[in-house]
Amino acid sequence: DRGMKLPNYLFIKYPNAVDFEIPSIAKGPMRHVEVSHDEGETKKTKGYHRRRVSCYRAANPEAGLALEIPVDITAMTRFRRELDEACQLVSEGKLKKLVLALAAPVRSSSGAPLTREELLAALWSSQVSPMSSRFAVGPLVGSSPELLISRRGPLVKSRPLAGTRPRGRGGELLSSTKDLLEHSLVVDDITARLRPFCTVEPRAVGPVAVEVPGLSHLATDISGELSPSPGIPSSGHGTSYPSALDLVLAIHPTPAISGIPRAEALRSIASIEARPRGFYGGVVGWVDSRGDGDWMLAIRSLQLGDEPDAVLAFAGAGIVPGSDADTELAEVYSKLTAILSLFE
Repeated sequence: DRGMKLPNYLFIKYPNAVDFEIPSIAKGPMRHVEVSHDEGETKKTKGYHRRRVSCYRAANPEAGLALEIPVDITAMTRFRRELDEACQLVSEGKLKKLVLALAAPVRSSSGAPLTREELLAALWSSQVSPMSSRFAVGPLVGSSPELLISRRGPLVKSRPLAGTRPRGRGGELLSSTKDLLEHSLVVDDITARLRPFCTVEPRAVGPVAVEVPGLSHLATDISGELSPSPGIPSSGHGTSYPSALDLVLAIHPTPAISGIPRAEALRSIASIEARPRGFYGGVVGWVDSRGDGDWMLAIRSLQLGDEPDAVLAFAGAGIVPGSDADTELAEVYSKLTAILSLFE
């Protein structure tokens, strides 16, 4: 189960996928840091089976492109300490929320170098959520479920996601004080930043539990009607409104990818995270000559480097009051595995 603690291990059961575990580094020195990959080897501890693995894989590596994330104890240990630091900042009241991201190298199970062409082919042939948008922009290849901004004429929409459980357990999110708080912080921030552009208070409907490949999230639909903006040329609708890109610049980065307060959160991210995020957490989308457009948060993607074997997957953890570093670490690896499933 999510966050279940075993002696010196944190066990994560990922629905419809292989079970995997990561060594717990929450208390005391690790006695078990070596890992092996023996599909037949299982051990039973206090009634629960666990399997030692050397990598994390998607649910069905025989279908599509078989990808895996090698176990890196050093990286896990470092990120666990980063999560502890984030939890401390939030518990001390220095931040209301802080999102930290982990970058994990991805490789082909066959050992062959990954190419952009085969990643694209696998992504476009896979099943994705109807609410997701596939994209291949620059070094990014992925499918984002999070709508940052959609604008059609005077109408603007946003659909932030915050709060995560494995797929099929979205009901738990609706009764979780921690996840509801994490979600409300994002919704309130986006609503407040859209307010100056709208004729009346933007409307937020939700949250509801939604399912995307491998995961469940809390989602809220935010909508508003834009006010005409003096000084902005007519967009072709007969009235001048801020463009979709103007609205993106006004609300991004949201607390779903940064934190609250924004400036302090961004400084903390820069000082705590071990690796620059690159394009992770940016935006991908389009805008036309009238200012209409759709922009998605650049998550659930692979980031290709200059070398054939330099492929990274990023996933983030949102730290708020009540967050637990072990649980957040488990959530991050669930998100990473969900990314791999996009290429099945």
